[in-house]
Amino acid sequence: MADTDLIVAVQPGDGDDLRERQRLTEQLRAALLDLDIDAADRVSGGTAPAGSKGAGLIESLVVKLGVVAVTTAVVKIREWAGRSNRSVKISIDGDSIELTCVTAAQQQELLDIWLARHAAPRS
Repeated sequence: MADTDLIVAVQPGDGDDLRERQRLTEQLRAALLDLDIDAADRVSGGTAPAGSKGAGLIESLVVKLGVVAVTTAVVKIREWAGRSNRSVKISIDGDSIELTCVTAAQQQELLDIWLARHAAPRS
């Protein structure tokens, strides 16, 4: 089965500096490495929003996993985001969704729609 690259970025919170974002990203990476995935590599890219403390590059993770593991990884990310009270942006092939502080039912509905777009086997 083809590998899928899931791009995961912890979104900056109010008052975050670069060190805090790096710490949070590493915390999420450790949680993902508990899953049966191929890799969760740190990359830097993009810039923090204007006016944010410690503006600079946003650190992301490139999570390499099989298509069937995508749902498992997304559930882990959603749980981590809820516990951490953080927003996390995830992308597959440029299609992104941001997990934010909406109700669990609303977030699940949005995730189901987003995941359905990526459930079909790729050629």
